Amino acid sequence: MYEKIISEILDKYPDLGKRRDTFFKALSLIKYPYHVVETGCIRDGTGWGVPILHGRQIAGDGVSTLIFAEFVSKINGFFWSVDILESSLLLASKLIKENLNSSMPYVSLWHMDSIDFLSSFTDTIDLLYLDSFDLEPGFVDEAQEHNLNEFKASENKLSNNCLILIDDYKQPLLGKAGKTLPYLKSLGYKVIMENYQILLSK
Repeated sequence: MYEKIISEILDKYPDLGKRRDTFFKALSLIKYPYHVVETGCIRDGTGWGVPILHGRQIAGDGVSTLIFAEFVSKINGFFWSVDILESSLLLASKLIKENLNSSMPYVSLWHMDSIDFLSSFTDTIDLLYLDSFDLEPGFVDEAQEHNLNEFKASENKLSNNCLILIDDYKQPLLGKAGKTLPYLKSLGYKVIMENYQILLSK
């Protein structure tokens, strides 16, 4: 339904690479009222060319924040992003306002622990994107446990057709999804697409 809009947004980020297909699929399948929740937002880093005003570019990770913000702004949805780092949220707010030339009426950024945020969340979720807690050497088990606990904290807020998208899946031990994926499958979730990310729904 929104394939043209989605393509135009994703085309702005040629470095998406292996993530592009799963982002496209997730956004093309999301159902009304188009509520998107992301854990872990854009941050300073390397590897991405993120366009902003006056022809400048900034290198950063997590352009999903900009993708989701623009998408919901075009289809009258709503987007929440949570991060434990205030610096990431300040950057996200700045880039969203500059890229969309908007005061962000469709976006809500939260500075708190993602599990606490999801536990207290009171709306419904149509697309849940889990991308917090980096897979650093020596912390894989903690990252996987955090990912699983994020899902469990959000479980009773998911719409019937909710999509679950997990980043950093094609890593040793299934990356961040190592503990979440078996749990999702035990609940009847099916894999829709998998490459660097994995997308599931019931």
